[in-house]
Formats: sequence, C-alpha cells, structure tokens
Amino acid sequence: MEVGKGCIHKSDFMKLSVMNIRKLKELLLSKTTLEKYNISDKIELILAIGYIILKHKAESRKWR
Repeated sequence: MEVGKGCIHKSDFMKLSVMNIRKLKELLLSKTTLEKYNISDKIELILAIGYIILKHKAESRKWR
C-alpha cells in the first residue's frame, strides 16, 4: 500500500528504534499507542511484502 491509498495515511506512520536487550531485539511502543489501538497482552503479526503489521488480537469465541 502507498501513503494516501487504501487505509494507510501519512499520519498513521511512526518511527521506532530497535532495542538490543540480552539476545533479543525489541520494539518499544508507548502506553498511549498501545491503548489507542487496543493492544494489551497479545497481538497478531501480519507479514506482507514490504510491511509488518501489528494488530490487536481479538478474543477467541467461546462456544457452548
């Protein structure tokens, strides 16, 4: 997707630093950003050509 086409807008982009913590590399998001996009314990990671999309994990349905 390109900026201005589809559902991605220029205002939706942010730059993050990759942090080296022990043997891991981590991305840190602010509490405000996590709350804005309803991200709490789990996320879905969607890998697309040229993009990585983080999405809040919808709660699974509980069937009776």
